[in-house]
Parts: sequence; C-alpha cells; structure tokens
Amino acid sequence: MDLQALADRLGFDLDEFGELAELFLETENAEMAELKIAVAAGDADTVAKKAHSLKGAAGNLGFNEIYKLAQELDLKAREQNLAAAGALVAPIEQQLILIGEALAKI
Repeated sequence: MDLQALADRLGFDLDEFGELAELFLETENAEMAELKIAVAAGDADTVAKKAHSLKGAAGNLGFNEIYKLAQELDLKAREQNLAAAGALVAPIEQQLILIGEALAKI
C-alpha cells in the first residue's frame, strides 16, 4: 500500500496522512468488534450503520478496497442478508492489517 501516493493525492505530507490513517485504524478496529457482534446478533440496522460509517471514512482517506467492501457490506445489511454481510468482515479486517503494516514502515 502506497501511503505516500494517498497522502499526495489528498494534499497531505506523509506524516500528516500517517496520523489520519492511524486514527482511522484505531477507530475502525474498535468498530469492527462492534460490527462482528451486530452480525452475530442478526442486527442488520447496526451492521448497515457501521458499514456506512466505515465506507465514508475509508473513502475520505482513499482506502478504496475498504470503501468497496464496506459499500457491499452496507448493501447486504440493508437487504437483511447477514450471511453475505458476515463474509465481508474478514476481507475488511485484512485490509486494515495492510494499512497497519504500511503505517509501521513510515
């Protein structure tokens, strides 16, 4: 993951973008725990809200893979298809790991 390119695209220096990405990562890792609980509980409304929030945050920072996954998660939750929604959690978590690994290199 090229954090420098993302920073440049948004008009930040790498340190500034790194701080934003770190905050995003901390927030979304906590949100993922709540998202998993909502999926397990069959709470489609909460899943949709969490997905929508994740989609917005990821989109604002240019994390396009997470944006796309969160968009699909939001759609599946709104369709009440929590089995399909639940299947999207692991790929989102993998993307969060990749962001963490990229942050560790700066």
